Amino acid sequence: MRTISILPSILTICNFSCGVLSIILCMESLFLKFNKTGDISDLYFKYACMLIFGGMIFDMLDGRVARMTHSESKFGAELDSLADVCTFGIAPAIVLSTLWISTVRMENKWWSLALLAGVIYAICGVLRLAIYNLNASTTAKNFFSGLPSPAAAGSIVSTILFCKSYCIGIWSDFYSSYLANTILNFYGKDKVAIYLISIYTIIIGLLMVSPFRFIHAPNILLGKTNKYWLLLIMILVIIIFSEYPIIVLFVGFNSFMIYCIIVNIRNKLKNKDSDIEKDMVDIFSLDGTIESEHKNEIDEVE
Repeated sequence: MRTISILPSILTICNFSCGVLSIILCMESLFLKFNKTGDISDLYFKYACMLIFGGMIFDMLDGRVARMTHSESKFGAELDSLADVCTFGIAPAIVLSTLWISTVRMENKWWSLALLAGVIYAICGVLRLAIYNLNASTTAKNFFSGLPSPAAAGSIVSTILFCKSYCIGIWSDFYSSYLANTILNFYGKDKVAIYLISIYTIIIGLLMVSPFRFIHAPNILLGKTNKYWLLLIMILVIIIFSEYPIIVLFVGFNSFMIYCIIVNIRNKLKNKDSDIEKDMVDIFSLDGTIESEHKNEIDEVE
C-alpha cells in the first residue's frame, strides 16, 4: 500500500474539525438564545464564524506541506475535498440559518428565504468541489474556474459578521427613514436585512459554479518561490494586529471577489481570454511574472 504522510492529513482533519465545531457552536448559540442568555449566544456565534476562517488557514497549509514533503496522494485529495465540503459548504449555510432562526424566533413556518439560500449555497459548494476534482488534472495552476469555496465562505461569513457588528444602527436608521412606510414594513427590518444577506448568499453560490475565472491568490503572490509562510504571516498580522479584524476580513474577501468579476466582465466585453493573472501581477508590481513555459503548468492535486 502507498504510504500516506501524516502531517498533511492531520492539517486537513484540522480543517474538517473547524467546520464540525462551527456547526456545533451554531447549535449551542441557538440553545443559549432560546434560554435568554443573549450575550453568550452572540459570542458562540462569533466563534462559529471565526472557526471557518481557521479552517481556511489549515486548507492553505495542507497542500503546500504535502508538496514540500513530496507526499501528495489521491487519498489526500479526496480527504481535502470532503473537509472543504464541511467547512466551506455546509458550515456557512448553517451560520446563515442560525442567524435567521435566532433573529426570528417566533416564526411558525419551517421554511424561509434564508434556509433556501443556505441549501442552494451548500448544493453549489458540493457541485463546485466535484467539478474541481474532475478537472484538477487540466486546470491551470494560477486560476480557478468558478469562485473557490474558501473565498465564497469567507465572503459570506465576513459579511454576516460585518453586518451584525457594525451595520445594526445604520440599517435601523435607514429602515425607519425610508422603508418603514412601504410594503417592507410588513416583513420587519430584521427579516429584510437577512433576506438581503440571503440573496447575496445565493449569488455567491452561483459564482462557485460559474465559468468566471478567479485567481489563485497564494500562487500569484508567492510566484515560483517556496515562501508560502509569507502569505500566512501577512494574513495573521493583519488579523491579529488590526483594530478591526472583521472589517479587514470583510473588505479583503469581498474586494477579491468583486475585482475578479470586474476583470472577467471587462475581458468578456472585449472578446478576449481572461488576463486576470497578468492583471493581478501588474497591480501588485510583483517581480518574477509568470513565464510562458510555466503559464499552462498543471497544478498537482492537493
